Amino acid sequence: MYEPIAGGFTVNSNRDMLAIEDIITRYQRDLELLPSLAHNPAILILRVMVRFNIFPRVPELRYFSFQGAKGWSKIKPVLDGAPPTLCRTPLLDAIIAATKVSREVTLGS
Repeated sequence: MYEPIAGGFTVNSNRDMLAIEDIITRYQRDLELLPSLAHNPAILILRVMVRFNIFPRVPELRYFSFQGAKGWSKIKPVLDGAPPTLCRTPLLDAIIAATKVSREVTLGS
């Protein structure tokens, strides 16, 4: 939004659309990746948690197709060959118990 002038620059609020269009033109391919870079890791982690029956239990994710999601091609074969449950530890039990309490409080509110 700045314009060069003699000795410095001035802010011209009428130039913001030109600046936005310039960013979109220069970085279009990168901008299209931003949503997947922001959301895919969390969704893939949820899918792994569902596989091992760890909260949050989102059964719909078992049947959701992750084909094409960056990283899924590496995760899927590992999940397919993994044992049905994780080894239980006191820490994991505490996390599950804490999550169940929080969920019940939230649902009861």
